[in-house]
Amino acid sequence: MLCVMDDVKCEQIIMISWTTSSMDEARKVGRYLIQENLAACVNITPWTESVYQWQGELHIDQEVKVHIKTLHKHQFKIREVIVKHTDYDVPEIISHDIELLHAEYDSWFREQCQKK
Repeated sequence: MLCVMDDVKCEQIIMISWTTSSMDEARKVGRYLIQENLAACVNITPWTESVYQWQGELHIDQEVKVHIKTLHKHQFKIREVIVKHTDYDVPEIISHDIELLHAEYDSWFREQCQKK
């Protein structure tokens, strides 16, 4: 899906947070996103504890937290990749606008997301 907003919004830096049940799934998706230049960096944090209700039952599970740093224009493709490869029925996929505070990192970041 192409970004249909103004160019400034399409180039906005965002971080997508996602939880999954396995390191293998997180690594597989993370590698794909980097290889396809859909993200500049993917951070994978093994084993965060999540407390939630699912289908009327309380769950306390260990999950893997994934932070994907990308451009706004890639968010729908990234969501599509996650939904296709996750074993969750309803995956948590959250987007946050972020601001980079280091000019050289910002330049590197944008270069990584533009190579295609």
